[in-house]
Amino acid sequence: MRLLGIDPGVGGGLCCVDEDGGATAFAMPGTARDLPDVLRRLAPGRAYVEKVGTMPTDAARSARTFATNCAWIEMALIALEIP
Repeated sequence: MRLLGIDPGVGGGLCCVDEDGGATAFAMPGTARDLPDVLRRLAPGRAYVEKVGTMPTDAARSARTFATNCAWIEMALIALEIP
């Protein structure tokens, strides 16, 4: 089963690990529309999203952007039925 790890941060990305242990890393897609296309191409059997959060010192705008990015990732995984 192909596994997918996702780092939702600003400089985040995706990393796929195949059954043979080979790994490939990708930059996070530029838009929410691009994410489902990338996930379809990668076709992971399971995905893991890094559990992260904002810091009290983060600006409200950057915290909102980060939360929006996390929601895009979650919704893409749900829509494509990737556990």
